[in-house]
Amino acid sequence: VQRLSAPTLGLPLVVEPFRADGVMGERPILYATRSETVRLSQYHYQLWNDPPPVLVRQRLMDQLAAAAVAPVVTERLSPRVQAFRLQGRIEEFQRIRDPAGDQVVVSVLLRLERDQIGLPLIERRYRKQLAVTGDGIEAAVLAFGQSVDALAGELIDDLAALPAESQRYLQVVTEAGR
Repeated sequence: VQRLSAPTLGLPLVVEPFRADGVMGERPILYATRSETVRLSQYHYQLWNDPPPVLVRQRLMDQLAAAAVAPVVTERLSPRVQAFRLQGRIEEFQRIRDPAGDQVVVSVLLRLERDQIGLPLIERRYRKQLAVTGDGIEAAVLAFGQSVDALAGELIDDLAALPAESQRYLQVVTEAGR
């Protein structure tokens, strides 16, 4: 991740705990076959150290902090401190087994809000599908990491593209509410 010349967010960024429904929130590594991509199966002996919502959130936080998108990127902050809050929901996080070559799919719905402002600045589904270069589970894990890094890059680009007018609008609304 390339460090930004200046933070795009003028306040701290709190990355809230991510959510995932059903088996997406559990520790087993999931896979589907190309012929049955709607039916997910679990590896029985290959498990994540933490469930995908925790892994994706931590890797995304690391990337956002390295890019310096905000003065502080953290998982927790006093509610008395004004901040931006990023929420996420894991929608896909699986390996697709295919004789032509395996792939991993990572899809996360992200929403960025500023405290005391009801409208989201960003609400977007980020999705990456990358080829796995190798046969073992280690190659798939590397592809998962590359996918999350690519999603982080897109989010950083979206943060950098936030119009200055929306930043000024949020500042005026916040000051009016004091």
